[in-house]
Amino acid sequence: MRTSKKYVLLCYVKDWKMTKYPPSSILRSSLLFTTLFIIFTLSGCSGGGGGGADDNESTALIITPLNPAHVPAGEFAWVSFSGAEPDLTAFTAEGGVVNQIIFNSEQTITVDGIKSGDTLFYDYDRNSGSKSSSAGLPIDFMSYQYGLVALPDKTISAILPPIHTVSTAFPAGSYQFKIQNLGLSDATVNVTQVYKTDGDFSSGKLDINLFVYTAGEPNPVIPDRKEANNIKNLLNDVLGQAGITINNLRVEFIDNPEVIADMNTGDDLTQFLASASRETLGRSDNGINCFLLPWLPNRILGRDGAIPGPAIHGTQASGIVARAAKYGYSAEGFTEHETDQRVLVKILAHEIGHYMGLFHTTESDGNLKDPLPDTPECGIENDQNGDGKVTGPECRDKGAANLMFWTIDSGLISTGSFQSEISGYQLDVVNTHPLVR
Repeated sequence: MRTSKKYVLLCYVKDWKMTKYPPSSILRSSLLFTTLFIIFTLSGCSGGGGGGADDNESTALIITPLNPAHVPAGEFAWVSFSGAEPDLTAFTAEGGVVNQIIFNSEQTITVDGIKSGDTLFYDYDRNSGSKSSSAGLPIDFMSYQYGLVALPDKTISAILPPIHTVSTAFPAGSYQFKIQNLGLSDATVNVTQVYKTDGDFSSGKLDINLFVYTAGEPNPVIPDRKEANNIKNLLNDVLGQAGITINNLRVEFIDNPEVIADMNTGDDLTQFLASASRETLGRSDNGINCFLLPWLPNRILGRDGAIPGPAIHGTQASGIVARAAKYGYSAEGFTEHETDQRVLVKILAHEIGHYMGLFHTTESDGNLKDPLPDTPECGIENDQNGDGKVTGPECRDKGAANLMFWTIDSGLISTGSFQSEISGYQLDVVNTHPLVR
C-alpha cells in the first residue's frame, strides 16, 4: 500500500475552453464556486441501508437519507450524522467501505471544519480568517479545499480522504463537520449517505449514461448506437489504465433544437447542466450522466458538475457536459472522424476524472497543483512566452500528456497522442469513488 500525502479535497466546477489559435490559449479554465461534495473514505461500515445497487454489480452501493441537521441563522454547528451507520472499521488487505456524505439546504451554507473526538483535522474561523489543525495536515492545501459557499438548494461537501491509501490518516470513528449557515434564516441541512464495499480498490466497473442532444440532424461524432459503442471501446482503452471497465453504456438520442439554440452564455450552460442533472432523479441505475451537445458557449469543451461528483441522481451536479462536434484537429494515422471520436473520449475521460475526484495536475497559472505525489508538475517558470500560463508545448515531459492536464495540446494530438496518461495515485483516487464498483 502506498503512503501518500495527507490531504482533504473540496469540490468545485471546472470548464474546458478551446481556441484554435494560438496553441498557447487553446483552453482556459474557470471555477464556479457553487457546488461542493463530501466523500470521505473511512473504513468499512457494517449494516444495511437504502437500495441502489444494480443486480449485476459485484459490490453494493447503499444510499441512505440521514437525519437532517439544524443550524441557526448566521451561526455554525458541529454536526454529527445521527442516522449513519456507527463504528467504522479499519481497512484491510480485503478492502473496506467508501462513504459519501451529500448535503443541501434552502439556505447558503458552507463546510468550514472537520474533527473526530479531540483530533481537529481542520477549522476555518470565518470571523477572524484564521485556520488551524491539530492533526498535522497541510493548512494551505486544506484551505484551498474548504470554505467554499453553496448557494440555496445547491450541494456542499468535503473529502476525507478521497483516496483509500491514506485511510490511516483518518482513523475509524465518528466524525463531525462544521456547517456554517450564512443565510438570514435557520437552516435545515438535508444529508444523504452513500457507501460501497470494495474488495481491493485496484479495479472496478463503471456505468455511463450518454444523452446525445441534436437539432434535427445526427450528431457528427456519435450519429447512432454503433458509433456510441466505438466511444465505449475507446473509453475502455483510456480508463482501463486505471483498472476501470465500462460495464453498461446506455444511450439516449434527444432531438431538442431549442436547448442548443439557447446555449449562448456560460450561465446558459450552468443552468442546462443543473436542470438536466436534476431531471435524472428517479433513475434506477448507478451511472455517470454525460450530456453531449454539438455546441457549447465560449469555446468550452466540457464541464463537470463537481469534484468529485455525487454518487446519486437528481442533484444539480449529477452529471457532466461535453461538446461533441467536429473539432478541427488532425492526428497522424487517424481519419478526421476517428480523430474527432478520440478527442471526444479525451474530453469525456477528463471530465469523468474530475467526477471521480481528480484535479488538474497543474492549473493554467503554473502555481496551483494537485496534491498527488506522482503526478508531474509544470510550474510557472516554464512560461516561455510570458503570457502568465503554462501550455502544452511548454509542459512537454512535465505533465502535458497526463489525462488531467488543464488544456488540450493540439501538437500532441497531431502526433496521435491524446493526452491519456494516468498515474498510480490517480488510479487510487478514481477507484475510491463509490460509482466504481
